[in-house]
Amino acid sequence: MAAAERGATDRRVIPALFASLTAREKEVLGLLAAGSTARESSAQLGISPRTVEFHRENLKEKLGVRSIAELTRIAIDAGLLPAAAA
Repeated sequence: MAAAERGATDRRVIPALFASLTAREKEVLGLLAAGSTARESSAQLGISPRTVEFHRENLKEKLGVRSIAELTRIAIDAGLLPAAAA
C-alpha cells in the first residue's frame, strides 16, 4: 500500500483509535506532540521520565506508528494540537 493510501486509511480510523487511549496516554500524546521531552513531560505530569517513555511506546503500538512525527500527526488530526503547531 502506498504511503498516501496508508495515511488516508489512518485518518479514517483515528477517532476509534484515539477513543481507546487512556486519559494519561492522551495527556502524554499532547505533550510529546507539542515538542516536550520525556523529562519535561514527566515534570509537568508528576511522573517519572521512564513512565512517559512507557506511555510513548504504548501509544506507538496502539496507534500503529513508529515515530513521534506520526504521533504528532495523529494528535493534530484528533484535535489535541492546532495544525499550525506542527
